[in-house]
Amino acid sequence: GEAVDFSEQLSTLEAEYNKLKTAAGSPQSKVLAKKSGYFLSSTDGYEGVLTTDKLGSLTPEFLDNLKPETTKQKGVIGKLVSDYTWYIATSVSISESLQFKVGESLKVLTNIKSNPEISVTVERVNMSKDKDRAVVILSCQQMSAELSSMRTGAMTIVKKNYSGLKVSNKALRMKEVEVTDENGVTKTVSQTGVYTVSGMSA
Repeated sequence: GEAVDFSEQLSTLEAEYNKLKTAAGSPQSKVLAKKSGYFLSSTDGYEGVLTTDKLGSLTPEFLDNLKPETTKQKGVIGKLVSDYTWYIATSVSISESLQFKVGESLKVLTNIKSNPEISVTVERVNMSKDKDRAVVILSCQQMSAELSSMRTGAMTIVKKNYSGLKVSNKALRMKEVEVTDENGVTKTVSQTGVYTVSGMSA
């Protein structure tokens, strides 16, 4: 309910801003981009080879023969990653490809500190000419400086997560128990369990 005067704090911040601006000086030249995005100060020659309009043609044969192109442009200082959607392409056997469905949501584990786990969606599954291999293409909406500069890397696709105690099959025991359903019918079923130790009692 009180009117607060921030003029003193504002003057202090403006003075600090002007001091920093003077210390920074002015650049010798400027390079203006047509759009905003993540700036990378290096290129690897795959910028024109691996583009999003070629997702349908990313086959195992294409990846086997993948080569960077040498740029003919002079004075290239880097590149811009202008979209949050990026793609992971991996070559798998035909039997492994059958485990993936387009539109399915999965997790991918990486060695990247900023993104150790990535949420992905199965975008496409492209078969090879001989139908013995396939390329699974995953799309992702996460982005970081490390991911934007990454071209290849080791990743693990997680199909399912399980939580709890890991128990050996040898420890499992079957027990016959009587179960009554909602209609009042009682039947005997086999229940799986393990022996546990609670204090001195097994």
